[in-house]
Amino acid sequence: MSEFFDTWGPRFSSVWEILMDRPYAVTALLLLVAYTVVARIRRKKAEERTGEVQPALLSGIRGPIKYAMASTEPVIARFSSFTPRYLVAVVVFLAAATLLAATWLAGADRVSVLLLVVLFAVLYAKYRPVKKHRDWFLDQVFPIAQTELKFQKGAELNREGYINIQGWEEGGRPTSVIVSFPSAVSATPARKAAFEAHWDASAMEGVSWTYDWQSTSNRVIVKSFPPLPQVADLPFPSVVDFAWNELPLGIGADGEPLVWDATRIPHTLVAGVSGSGKSMIQRAILLHVLQSPQWEVILIDPKRVELSMYKDADGVLLHAVEEAEMMDAIRYAQQQMVDRYILMTEFGVAKYDSLPEPPPALMVMVDELTSLLSETGDKEVDAGRKEAKAIVGKIAREGRAAGLNFVGATQRPDAEVMRGDTRNTIEGRIGMGRMNTIASNMILDDATIGTLTPADPRGRGVFKDLDGYHKMQGYFLADDQVDKAVEIANAIRSGKITAAAVKEDLQASVAPETRGRKQSKKLESAPAQPKTGWMRKLANAGKGEGVDEFG
Repeated sequence: MSEFFDTWGPRFSSVWEILMDRPYAVTALLLLVAYTVVARIRRKKAEERTGEVQPALLSGIRGPIKYAMASTEPVIARFSSFTPRYLVAVVVFLAAATLLAATWLAGADRVSVLLLVVLFAVLYAKYRPVKKHRDWFLDQVFPIAQTELKFQKGAELNREGYINIQGWEEGGRPTSVIVSFPSAVSATPARKAAFEAHWDASAMEGVSWTYDWQSTSNRVIVKSFPPLPQVADLPFPSVVDFAWNELPLGIGADGEPLVWDATRIPHTLVAGVSGSGKSMIQRAILLHVLQSPQWEVILIDPKRVELSMYKDADGVLLHAVEEAEMMDAIRYAQQQMVDRYILMTEFGVAKYDSLPEPPPALMVMVDELTSLLSETGDKEVDAGRKEAKAIVGKIAREGRAAGLNFVGATQRPDAEVMRGDTRNTIEGRIGMGRMNTIASNMILDDATIGTLTPADPRGRGVFKDLDGYHKMQGYFLADDQVDKAVEIANAIRSGKITAAAVKEDLQASVAPETRGRKQSKKLESAPAQPKTGWMRKLANAGKGEGVDEFG
């Protein structure tokens, strides 16, 4: 033992003397140890609360470093962009640190401390405005999440542990927000709808939001985008941008085109009162279908208005308006389905497009579904409509494999007309304009979603598919352009011209589009997001996957 102390004692004593000669280093070391211990405790508690693994300690160190290194330009050149309050704070801090360094330290130690102080001051000055804006945003959204996701008592003491802001766009709009919720909270459809409705209404003005619920990890990722456009012009010819089975509907909340994949979801219901944009959705679908030789169409048009503009198009097999014609058309569709199943059986295939010479997909579009299926009191007519109701149900259940697609549009959803068994087999739903709770529940399977659609602008709606609900601005094409569009669609379908050539000619002849998306509107109560170049870099430094590294 004595040998051990004789050997290592002087070494320990030397290290101790070095540390004592540098109290600032000891202080820094103790602070680092304390930070590590506290961070580990907070991480463990967060894991117990949320049920998910929290980021490692280094992620909390990496963030400040990223922010500190966000700008490579000289520091002095940046002082002009500091607000007076922060500039005064930095000057006072530097003065105090200089006095302390001059009093207690000597030589190179003073320089080291001053460099660290300068680095800290710059880091703080860059971080503080972002933190202020983040705190303002948390004030807006935390009560929403706490109310709808049933946070535990005391959650408000650690808001950043529940709500993690991933980055910012210029103007103070968060790019992505991760909202964690306790593992005991079940993300039911009703709870999801309530949360989204509350967030949409309260989080920020003039912003479009999307929601990615990850129930297995107990969180929802909320992403923001600029507001939907007031008008979304139909991209024509659409077969340039979309495959034959991708039927364009409009612009989604993320600013990207929203399509209905007819091979994934074969049937769709479209509902909306007059002026809501329902006819525009039908128009966008039909004009795309008519360009594609992979499609044929049956039009059932009891109102004789909306679908008559397409009756002479090359891809239209039947255009039925009279009672007898409508019955013949729906029976013809059923017979086509039966014939295809017979062929599929003969060739031993499970889908129509696996046949040696597959026929085109057949779309049956009914403009006003209630006019085809509702009872009138006339026994003869009602007998036919009862038959039509049965055929529609059969197509909805069995049409997919045979290449039959059904589109039913209506102004007034009716439970008697759209029976539960038939409606449940139609997985695509489109609700246009603001709906009442009954219509919203009938079409969108939720009594709230449809009621949240703004009445203005026209063409605003919700598309429900297998992935959930998608807010959109439906595509628009004026009535006086339909005839020309049908003429062009016929030429593209026959191969006389190519869609790419038509689009190139149209782009060359039309003035640049001026109805682009409006910029996100900022609430007056929000702290101003810094607008200088280096602060933009700062605001964007934390973008991408990961956590809010200052949380």
